[in-house]
Order: sequence, then C-alpha cells, then structure tokens
Amino acid sequence: MSDSLLQTLIGFVVVNIGMILLTGIIMLFSKVMAKSGKKEIQAIEEEKPVEHVLTVSNQSEEVIAAIMACVQAYIQQNGIKSACNIVIRPAVRTSVSAAWSNAGRMENVSRRV
Repeated sequence: MSDSLLQTLIGFVVVNIGMILLTGIIMLFSKVMAKSGKKEIQAIEEEKPVEHVLTVSNQSEEVIAAIMACVQAYIQQNGIKSACNIVIRPAVRTSVSAAWSNAGRMENVSRRV
C-alpha cells in the first residue's frame, strides 16, 4: 500500500512541477514576443497623383459606357464624394453551369440581400 501511495505522490509532484515550468515558459515567451512585437510608427507618405493611361480594350464602347454609367449611379446613390476608393476590375465570363449550380447561387445571393 505504501508503494502505491508513494507513486501517486511522486506522479502528483512531477505533474505539478511540469505545469509550473510550462506556465513559466509561456509567460517568458509572451514577454519576449511583446518586446519584439513593438514597432515604431512609420509616417505615412503622401500619395502621388497617378497618370491616367488610355488602354485599348476588346469590349465595345457601349459596354464600357454601360459600366461607367453603373459606377456613376452607384456613386450618386450612396453619396460618395470621391471615387478614389473604387476599384474597377474586368468582368470575367464563367463557363455554362448546370441548373442546380445556378439555383444554388441564386439562393445564396438571396440570403445575403
């Protein structure tokens, strides 16, 4: 009986010492990372004006005019004073999907609206 009690006490002591050491190591790492994580605040440089570049597009002028009209309507509708934050990306056509795929997309879109 005394051997089992001794083994229990030794196991208890070993586990507690291990937990204390692990806690100390974690606290030490957190302090080291907090010191190295501090970065100096950098001054934000003023943005330089971007030159407007005329690009040649494969799309017809009607499509481009329609897209620009949509962007203008969005800007007016939402009361945006500057269009600098708007990024226009080219539209990419997707392949023809099955009816179930289209139904799933429509369901997901209707949930978000």
